[in-house]
Amino acid sequence: MLMLVVYFFAVVAAGIWVMTGGSAKLALGLAVAPAAVVVSVMRPAYLFAMCMLLGLWHRNLGGGFLAFTPYKATLFLFLGTALFDLYRRGPTERPQYWYFIAIALLIPLVGISELRNLKTPSVGHLFRLISFVIVGLCARAIIRNARDMLDLSTGLSLAVLAIAFIVYRKVGWQAMEGAVTFRARILGGDPNAAGTAVLTWTLIGLPRVLDNKASAWRRVLALASLPAFVYVLFATASRGVTAAAFVGFAGFAMLVPRTWSGRLGMAAVGVVAVMTVAAVAPKGYVKRMASTVEVDENTGEALGVDDSGRADLAKASIKVIAQSPLIGRGASVTSLANARNRGAGTSTHSHLLRLAECFGIPALLVVLGLLARGAWALKNMYFNSIDDRDRLTAAALGAALTAAFISSLGLPSPFPRQVWMLLALILVLNDRRQKPSGSSAREQGPVAQRFTGVQPVVS
Repeated sequence: MLMLVVYFFAVVAAGIWVMTGGSAKLALGLAVAPAAVVVSVMRPAYLFAMCMLLGLWHRNLGGGFLAFTPYKATLFLFLGTALFDLYRRGPTERPQYWYFIAIALLIPLVGISELRNLKTPSVGHLFRLISFVIVGLCARAIIRNARDMLDLSTGLSLAVLAIAFIVYRKVGWQAMEGAVTFRARILGGDPNAAGTAVLTWTLIGLPRVLDNKASAWRRVLALASLPAFVYVLFATASRGVTAAAFVGFAGFAMLVPRTWSGRLGMAAVGVVAVMTVAAVAPKGYVKRMASTVEVDENTGEALGVDDSGRADLAKASIKVIAQSPLIGRGASVTSLANARNRGAGTSTHSHLLRLAECFGIPALLVVLGLLARGAWALKNMYFNSIDDRDRLTAAALGAALTAAFISSLGLPSPFPRQVWMLLALILVLNDRRQKPSGSSAREQGPVAQRFTGVQPVVS
């Protein structure tokens, strides 16, 4: 009751401030901030989703060790929320370590690759790996039960709607109807990376559309995030994200039904959805997709696939890997080589090749092993869960991880942030307890064990 009274007076103060000529933005902050603080304290998974949104604001750590960037700000928010949640709800159970072991193996490999180039060392990727440790630990503290995961998926649906609103205010619709392909740079970041983030968030929130136990407002938000994602896809005009979205949504549609008749029904819905998207797509997006196939201007015959020179970049990257296959050449050195040999501003557009050329084949094998471990954990969660909500979550995470991996094949970052955040969520939801004596694996599946003792959520 006291919090409601405080919030009421904050709203009144904000209104008086505007009427007396004060800043409307500051007034909005005064009105929204108290509610945001209360929600973040009582339901920290919403803050977790907000941090993922803010982390998109700056795609690199950037600016040196002491420079303050939005991504670094999210780490402080993660830490503060997790520490308070540990104080409020007590310590978590003992975690599994496969996610953290992979990072522990990668840190020395990255450090050795950079230390061999003392003239131009880069510590940005070391900072990024450390940030993934923070994300994993904070996720362990914040996402503890079914309601927390429900809040996170709803929060990510809100994040998708927020991004779509920001893009609409910046771009509108007419700019995408021009003859020249328009590609929006969301929050100053790479449109491909931003599109990948919005795609993964949409897929994580997608189970709420089919969740009969979820409240109506959660289902409406999840449903509204679908056209919001389509709009962002049109604005970014990313061919890689388009292909990844097709695979991700199709995979989720095939995993959800338990019968072949249900899968055929989902396939029919998917065909209608694709036809609808194709019908409303703006000219800029259509032209961008059509440019994938090279066509002879005189005869109209297809000449092949236009990959924007990425095949040549991949061949050059393999040559760089062959020069130093064990420890790589370091991120800064390969960046200089890219600028010198392939044109300024051009880099290897494949996170796996970029990882191998920067830090060596052993680092690539560690990441591939981590992805395989995450996929194995999802398989266990999907087949051993007896609760439909947990099964939907496992299907959505599997679809999101697959889509993020496919989309990241066209990104230059060796450590795509969305893939690692998904692995952290998989770690959180994976089983960390021994099966109770006398219970079968089917009776106590991994997700069911993870949420043992939690009251059913009817939110």
